[in-house]
Parts: sequence; structure tokens; C-alpha cells
Amino acid sequence: MKVLKSRQIKILILILLGFGISISLAYNTLDRVYFSDYIENAALKNATNKSVERERFLLGFLHQSKHKLQSISGFPAFQNFLQNPLQQDSVEALFGNFTRNCHDIMQIRFIDRDGMEVVRVHRSHYESPVEVVATENLQDKSSRYFFQQSKNKPLNEVWFSDIDLQTENGAVVKPFIPTLRAILPVAVDGEFGGILVINFFMEKTLNSLMNAPLYDSILLNEKGEILLHYDPSKSWGSYQDKPYLLADEYPALYQAILQSQSYDGGNFYFKKLNTPINTELGILFKLKASFAQSQRDQLAERETAVFFVVLFFSIVMTYVVVKLFGSTLLRLDTIDKLNSSLNEASKVAKIGFWEFENGAQYLKWSEGVFDIFKVHDYSRKITFEDFLSYIPESDRARLQVAFSESMAEKKAYFVTHQIVTADGETKYVEERAHHIYDDNGEYVRSLGSIYDITEKHLIQARYESERKKLLELMNNASDAIFILNTDGKVVEANKRVQMFLGYSLEEALQLSVWDWDMEMSEDNFGDVVSLLSHDKPLNLERIHTRKDGTTYEAEVSATLIRVGEQDLIYASVRDVTEKNQQQRLLVDRTHELQAIFDTAREGIAVVDQDMRYLKANQKYCDLLGYSQEELLKISCYDLTHPDYLEENKKIMQEVFYKGFYEDFERVCIGKDGKEKILSSSLSLIPDTNQVIVISVDHTEMRYYEQQLLRLTNTDELTQLRNRKYFNERMKEQLDLFNRYQQPFCMIIFDIDDFKAINDKYGHKVGDDVLIRMSEVITSVVRKTDLLFRVGGEEFVVLAPQTVLSEGEVLAEKIRLAVYENVDVLQGRHVSISLGVAEIRKDESFDAIYQRVDELLYQAKNSGKNRVCS
Repeated sequence: MKVLKSRQIKILILILLGFGISISLAYNTLDRVYFSDYIENAALKNATNKSVERERFLLGFLHQSKHKLQSISGFPAFQNFLQNPLQQDSVEALFGNFTRNCHDIMQIRFIDRDGMEVVRVHRSHYESPVEVVATENLQDKSSRYFFQQSKNKPLNEVWFSDIDLQTENGAVVKPFIPTLRAILPVAVDGEFGGILVINFFMEKTLNSLMNAPLYDSILLNEKGEILLHYDPSKSWGSYQDKPYLLADEYPALYQAILQSQSYDGGNFYFKKLNTPINTELGILFKLKASFAQSQRDQLAERETAVFFVVLFFSIVMTYVVVKLFGSTLLRLDTIDKLNSSLNEASKVAKIGFWEFENGAQYLKWSEGVFDIFKVHDYSRKITFEDFLSYIPESDRARLQVAFSESMAEKKAYFVTHQIVTADGETKYVEERAHHIYDDNGEYVRSLGSIYDITEKHLIQARYESERKKLLELMNNASDAIFILNTDGKVVEANKRVQMFLGYSLEEALQLSVWDWDMEMSEDNFGDVVSLLSHDKPLNLERIHTRKDGTTYEAEVSATLIRVGEQDLIYASVRDVTEKNQQQRLLVDRTHELQAIFDTAREGIAVVDQDMRYLKANQKYCDLLGYSQEELLKISCYDLTHPDYLEENKKIMQEVFYKGFYEDFERVCIGKDGKEKILSSSLSLIPDTNQVIVISVDHTEMRYYEQQLLRLTNTDELTQLRNRKYFNERMKEQLDLFNRYQQPFCMIIFDIDDFKAINDKYGHKVGDDVLIRMSEVITSVVRKTDLLFRVGGEEFVVLAPQTVLSEGEVLAEKIRLAVYENVDVLQGRHVSISLGVAEIRKDESFDAIYQRVDELLYQAKNSGKNRVCS
């Protein structure tokens, strides 16, 4: 008996050890065959998305480059230069300003139709100063391929040369400086007039293009010439002392690679980039050897760990089984003791076991089941109906259906349901069972367990309630929100994730950060986590890749949160693609506006709400004679003529009310003390308290206008206002009378016997009489009175705000002054006859003129040298 017992123990030990070793070997074999290949294949598949992303990146750079070239060509300074090449200073200034504002520009130049550089501005490095190349250092580019090809390109359409190395005087500059030329064949009078060229520094752009943490990258052209290689010594292979081409990298495959749009080489992926660059480019991603080796090392470590863990637990299990059952393998009398121990253990674990024999009337419950149902009489016979009576009606039918289906389909039974214990307490239990059948497939019995999960259920319910509240908050957010563990795995996410990344919520919960952030990896994610804290968010700008391979620019705000005993990462993601595009466009526009500001023909200044100067271009400074530094210390009001100050302040108020005020004239005092008449327009800069002032000098123009107006409205002989001016002012007086009932008087007079004076003494004496009389009357009339010569010797006085009695006094004063102060040769006095009248209601211009004229003739007929009214 002892021998048999010892042999059985040895057999049991060998079986358990062999079973454990077999499981570990099977797991490791399956892991090696499937998992290692899966990791590498997934990484290479990601290279497809990476190549599409790089193509979009390069296209975005080319689009911005094209826009910069078109902006320069549209400036008036450049267009004027094309028509008059002598205006070289303006275009040099334009090229210089643009280059200084765009740090990726190496040089801008214009090459004429014969291939000679006419203007070139240049910088050596990204941050080096911009210089205008001296005329004697300009080069002949007529033999260069990009010039020859430009002559056959459509006029005024941008094209791109090859990505190449910078050359000077036909020799490649060392160390190598990668460059790309954006070229615009320019039309002059409808024909090829030369090319406008921007050379871009490409080092930073190409480094961004090639940056892929999981891959070794190669950039090549359609000829198989390697431009950039992950091994720097092989970059620009055709320029090396010993050329290195794609044929040297892949001797057997290079032809197939070059002839394909895309090529999967097993451990690398190649794609041709669809761009407008002159020579077609391709990019090749090869999985880093270090990544593949790290995966193999991890696999080996995992296999070793699995083997020893399984072996260890097999030994432990063997020891436990031997300890528990070794001494009782052939002694059935100890089973009751073992059952007793098992019952005690199940009570502690809140688990019970049951058995049901086919055809039996009662269920067999362990003490653990009795305790769960709080039935204290362990000897009580429990029927299936008794068991169902503890099940609430809401769960009873579901439980019966589940049990019946498991019987019918001969499969394991599992269900979670509620029970109401004998003392009325509601509990949640997890019930499992399997059914035993004989060799004929007939049902024999069922063995099952009931596990009290009430505490677990309540915790889970609280967790789900809190989780639901959190999800409601997350789903109401406008950003995509991820909850990650510190290994980068998604634990929770809101619905916005589907809109941002294109994954369903279920798919998102299977992802890790590096599935959408291609520059993130398991290796460097820990570096990011180390920067996080619980109290201050970490803000990052990233490029995220959607499920369909497209990308967007993301603004990520991440912080650590404590959940239970675990640190999690709360990350909110905002799509800032459009915002960044607008910012980049704004930068471009700012550069354009700065160039316009600097080269505009108008004076342009920016002032604050108190009209203090903040900025001014050179033209504005020239208008007033101040330097920009001097202007920034004063305000526009300081330079305004006092007579216009209040009016200008009112205009400024209107600008802040409606946003602009156009085409008004103001008088300023220049640094030299002279008055300047400036035609100005004001415009409020949105969302600021700043105003743009655009001014043009109208001083000279207004002077000539005034001279012309004076000549038009002035009698040449007497320098009095003429008939034309009289008609205009008469209309004004009638309007004032009709609108406001302001009275006025009209006085018409002429010289008595003037024809006799001319006949006797000559026209020269007659002219002198007219001049002298005009001077005398001008000294007599009031400042508000208007004196006109409307005919040969006929004059008119308009007396505003004057009634008839006052007009009569004025007319008599004029008559007497002429008689006493105007004479001809030999002391003969000159006399005048006058008619005076006050305007009447509804009286027209012609009516009052005729009425006063009749009064004049009445004075002449009454003996002359008198006033009639």
C-alpha cells in the first residue's frame, strides 16, 4: 500500500510538471511565431501612413513657398522695376525686407532674359544678416538648367527646381547647403523677360521630413540618387568622392523600387512623393534595427519569464496537491475532513457549491451556499422551487432561460442575478455550472458554484455612476479628451475622439498614444510622463494621424490625476490646424503688409487713442520733416494747426464710433514751421485702440487751386469779386433768407457820365477811376459786406443781416466817400448813382435784381449823384 501510494505521488508530480512545461513551451512558440512578426508588420504598415503624412508636409511647404514668390511679384516696386530696370534701389529694398522677414529664405534674385543676375540679396545661414550682392559679384546663370527650362515654362506660373546643393561660380559650396529654388518666369510686354527666383534653406525642412523615430529614412530622386540617408556619410551620394546610389543600398531591388509608385520590401517601405518639384522624389522607411532587436530581446525575456513562472507554479501546485492529498490518495475516510476545510475556506471567500442529480428532488448545497442565502439550518432540504423563491421575479425568467439553454446546448452555465435572502437582504451573486453527461449523451448531473459579489457590485455601481458623470462632463466638452494610464494606453475617452481621429469609442479604447501620434513611442513616452504634474498642465503642440491616414495639428494639455491608488493622465486635445494655418497666413500677410508699409508712396502712421505716434513709415516722416524717433515722442495733435485742432478731435471720436473717417484735409505744422495741408484717411485697427493714418501732401495742389479759384472769381482790373462769384453768393443769401428768414440788402450803382470820362480823358484814366473807386468803397463797407464789379462801371454790394433803413445808410456812405475821394484830371469829382432794396418774401434772384436796377435808373433820372430806395 505504501509502495502504491509513493508511485502515485511520483506520477502526479511528473504529470503536473510536464503539463506546466508543455504549456510554457506552447505559449512561447505561439508568441514567437505570431507576436514578433505582428509587431514588425504593424510598424511597417504604419510606414504607409507615415509616407502619406510626409508627402502632405512637403506639399504644405511648397504651397507656402509658391505664395511667397507670387507675393513678391505682385508688389508695385517689382512691377515698376520690370518696366524701368534703372529703379533698382526699390526692388533691392523689397527683396531685402522680404528676406529679413522670412528666415528660411537664402536668397532672392532676378535674372534677366539673357541669364544675367540683375539683383540678388543673400544670407549665408538661417539667422545671418541679409546683404545686397554687389554688381561686380553678380553671375551669369544662362547655362544653368533651371534658367534654360524656365524659358519653356508658362509665363507667370511658379515651378520648382530640383532639391539640390547650393553652388557659387559653378562649384558646390562645402559644407553642403541643401536648397530648393522656387522660380517664376516673368512676362514683360507679353514675352519672356527673365525669372524671379527664391532659394530656400532646406536643412530644417528636410530634417523634419526625415524625422521618424521608428524608422531609418532615405530620400532619393527618380534617378536613384540618394539625397538624404540615415547614415550622414551616404547623404548626397552623387556628390561624394565615392558615389553612393540606391543601387548600392539595394543591388537586387533598386530597379523594381524605382519603377513602382510604392514598394513593400518586407523590412522596408518605399513611396514616390506626388509633388510639383521638377525631379520626382521618393521616400523609403526602413524599420530601425534597434527597434527590431529590442522587440526580439523583449520576446526572449518574456519567454524566459513565462517558462520559469509556469514551472514555479507547477512546482508550487505539485507541493500543495501533495500536501493536501498525498496522504489521502487511497484513504477515503479523510475526504470529510477535507470538505470541512473547503467549507470554511468558501465561507471566508463568500463562495458556495451546489450539485443536482438527474431525477433528484433536492439540490445539494454546501455550507457556503446556505450562508450566502442566510439559511441557518444546514440540514434543510432545498428543492429547485425553493431556490427559485429566493430569486426576484425580475431575474427569475432570465435565470431559467439561461439554465435551460445551457442544458439544451450542452455548454457551461453562467449568469449574474439578484437574490433575496431568508432575512430579506438583497444580494448580487455570480452563478456558474457545468453539466455532466454519460457515454450516450444522457444528462447525469450538474455541478455549480455561487459567488457573493454584492460588495463588488456595489463598488462597481458606484464606479459606473462616477464614470457616467465623468463621461457626461467629458462628452459635453468641445475638445477630444483621453484618460490614459502611465503606459500610454487609453483607459477612457469621450465622443469627440471619433470626430478628431475617426475611431469609434470602442476602437479608441484599444489604442495607445503612439497609434495616433507617430513621433511618440513606448521608448520616449516615459520622458513625457516624467514632465507631468498634478497641479500644472503640460501643453504640447503635436501632429496627430487619423484612422484614414490624414493628419491634423493638435494642441494637447495633459496633467496627472489620482484615481484610487493609481496615477492616470488626463489629456484634452484641440484641433488647431485651421488656427495655425490662419496664424501662418497672418505672418505671411504681416510680412507683405510690412513691405507695403515700408515702400508705399503715401505717408502711413499708426497712432493710439490719444493720437500719439506708435509707428510711421519714411514717407510720413518726410511729409513733416521729423525722424521716426522724433515722431514717437509727440502726438498728431501736437503738429495740428490750432484752427483745426477741435475739428480733428471730433473726427477721432467718430473713428472710434464707426471705425473709419475718409478723405478729410487737416493742416499740420512741419518741423520747419511751415503749414502742410494733408489729405488723410483714418481707420480703426480691429480689436485694438490703434488707428492707421494714411496721408498725402496736398499743400502745393491746394495753393494752385486757390490761385486758380482767385483768378476765376476775381475781376482782373479792380481785384474785386466778379459777376460769377456774385451769382454764387447771391444764391447763398437767398437760401439763408428762405430757410432762416435772414434779411439782406442789395445795392447797385454805377459811375455817372463814365462814357464821357473815357471819351474825354481816355480809357487809361477811366481804368484809374475804376481802380481808385474800388479802393475807396472797400475801405468804407463793413467786413460782412460783399463788393462785386458785375459790369463795365456797374458795381453791386450785398449786405447780409441788413434791413432797408441800414442799407440806405450804407448806400449814402458809399456815395459820399466816392464823391469826396475820387476825381479825374483837373480836379473834377466823380459821382455815382445808387439803387438799394431789401429782399422780399418769395422774391427771386432776377426779381430783386431788376427792382434794384430800376431804382438805380430812377436815381440817374432824378439828377444823378443820389440814392433811391
